[in-house]
Amino acid sequence: MDSQTMIRRVMARVGFADPEEADRAIRSVLFALTDTVSHDEVHDMASQLPKEYKDLVMGRLGERRPVQPMAWSDLVSRVKSELGLETREAAEQVTRSVFATLKDAVSPGEIEDVLQELPLDLRETMRSA
Repeated sequence: MDSQTMIRRVMARVGFADPEEADRAIRSVLFALTDTVSHDEVHDMASQLPKEYKDLVMGRLGERRPVQPMAWSDLVSRVKSELGLETREAAEQVTRSVFATLKDAVSPGEIEDVLQELPLDLRETMRSA
């Protein structure tokens, strides 16, 4: 899958009219996952992403601090703040839409490896997206 396809899928799932909004949403969720999952798993996941997002994640790994486990509510709050969304419900929809798109772009085995490193509530939400 290329980056434009990822953007179009997020746009369709969320209802964004602007591709830049979808791109910002993808970046926000990828950064949150990068901060939450081990370096090795993020690296493996990134290797399956389109080059633009792979490079973005790999750059983030280079500046990364220790892994910071993040609950679903924390991730949603972070996405809401970063994207300037008005409601928590909007942030949840955006985050679930990006999760669903990541599941389209990354192999099921790699998604499962990432899921195993997430807190239970975040794991179950991503699994059901």
